[in-house]
Amino acid sequence: MLRLKDLVISSIVVGLLACSGGEETQLLNRFFMACRSGDNATVASVSQVGFPAEGCEAWEVLEVSEGTAEPYRMKELRQQVEDAKRERDVQFEKGKYFLEDNYNEIEKIQLRLENEPDYKFTGKLGEVQAEWEQIMADRKTLERTVQDLNREMEKESKLAKMSIMGDAPINNLEGNVLKKTINVNVTTEGQVKPYTFTMVKYDLTNPENNMAAKSRWI
Repeated sequence: MLRLKDLVISSIVVGLLACSGGEETQLLNRFFMACRSGDNATVASVSQVGFPAEGCEAWEVLEVSEGTAEPYRMKELRQQVEDAKRERDVQFEKGKYFLEDNYNEIEKIQLRLENEPDYKFTGKLGEVQAEWEQIMADRKTLERTVQDLNREMEKESKLAKMSIMGDAPINNLEGNVLKKTINVNVTTEGQVKPYTFTMVKYDLTNPENNMAAKSRWI
C-alpha cells in the first residue's frame, strides 16, 4: 500500500513508483499523488474527475481488469449530429409555416392560456391548439437530441485529445477505444473505502497514411 505522510512528494518516491506496476497502475499512482499534493494541473491532464486532497491518505490497487475495446465513434457522432440538426431544421420550418397559417388562432389560444394554462379549446381552435402543442413538443425533443449528441461528441473529442500524444486530426482517425477498470481501496480519515476507476486509451490510426497515433491511458 502506498502512503504519503506529507504534502511534499520527493523525486525519489515519484521515480520508484513510476518503475513499479503497469502503465495503468502508474497512471493511478500519478493521479493520487497529484490529488494529494493539490497539483490540479496534473490531475486535469490525466483525468476528468478529481479527488479531495484530504481523501488521499493512502491507496492500494486491488485489481486491474482485462481490457475491452469499443469502436471510436467520432465519425458516427458527427453524422448523427448532422442528421439531428437536419431533422430539427425541417421541423422548425414546419412550425413556422403552421404559425403563419394560423397566427390569429394561435394568438387567441396563447392569450387564454396565460391565465388558464390547462385550458383546452374545442372545435377549430381545439384542433389548432393540439397541433401547435405537438409542434412545440417535437421542437423541444429534437433540440434536446441535438444538444445531447453535441455533448457526447464534445466528450469523445476531449477524451481523445487527452489520450493522444501530439497533434492529430481526431475527427478523421479510426480505430478502437480501449477500456479497463481498476478496483482501489482508498484510506480517508483512517477509513478504507473501495472505489472503481475506469481508464481509457484511444488506439487510433490515420487512414490517409495508415500511421498510428501515439496515445496513453487516461
